[in-house]
Amino acid sequence: MEMVERAVETYDHLLWEAIIRVCGGAISKGFRQQRGSASVTYEVPADPRLHLQEIEQEIFSFIISGLSIAKTSCGSLEELKEICSRDEYRKFVEDAGRLWESPFRVVQIGKRRSEKWVSCPCDGEHLNCTGELNMFKIELKGPRNVGKDTYKFHFVISSQR
Repeated sequence: MEMVERAVETYDHLLWEAIIRVCGGAISKGFRQQRGSASVTYEVPADPRLHLQEIEQEIFSFIISGLSIAKTSCGSLEELKEICSRDEYRKFVEDAGRLWESPFRVVQIGKRRSEKWVSCPCDGEHLNCTGELNMFKIELKGPRNVGKDTYKFHFVISSQR
């Protein structure tokens, strides 16, 4: 997988976590990746259009922290529940858990249970650390309202600066 596509996978996790932290939760309703860009739809309790600057600042803080990114696996849903955030776990079990077989692949960003820790089920490929996103030009577009409490974000990641 090319660096740009790995950057898109990584940025998607940071965007989701930033929305959860700033808007009080988020349920992913869709992810569509194209070469160097992605469209992501979330159900969010608070209108993210009112908090876009805070969301971008949260993402930036993840990037400048240079957090390590690791893959791990777990053999049961109970083990997954221990590793992942409540929103990530609920989303996985409700939408995808019945489709995946164990062991479950989990991406972990940062140190476990630290302030900047992100952990969720994912079988995609990612960068080695969040600081590598500094090598790319990232443009976050949206959010655009697409239904009751549902917003679509689009982001473009250009090749290295």
